[in-house]
Amino acid sequence: MPGDEIQPTNDPIELSDEDLDEVAGGLNLLINAGFFRKIGIRSEDDSASIESIESAGLQILITDASAEDLEFLGNLLGKADAVKGLD
Repeated sequence: MPGDEIQPTNDPIELSDEDLDEVAGGLNLLINAGFFRKIGIRSEDDSASIESIESAGLQILITDASAEDLEFLGNLLGKADAVKGLD
């Protein structure tokens, strides 16, 4: 039906914050992980010394996230204190 078609307009439209969240949407994640392991063995005689160092790091950068996204990620990551949104 011709009356049901949407006609484009050149008039500016102001969107609310909720509308902008719906239009923008999405969630961007950047995940970096690093692992370090060092094993040292000293001494050639009977007294041996062994040193083992292991460490791991995980960095998650979250951008373009809504409050609901951050709450979901907080639940997923075990309520990690580092997962906080910026006001």
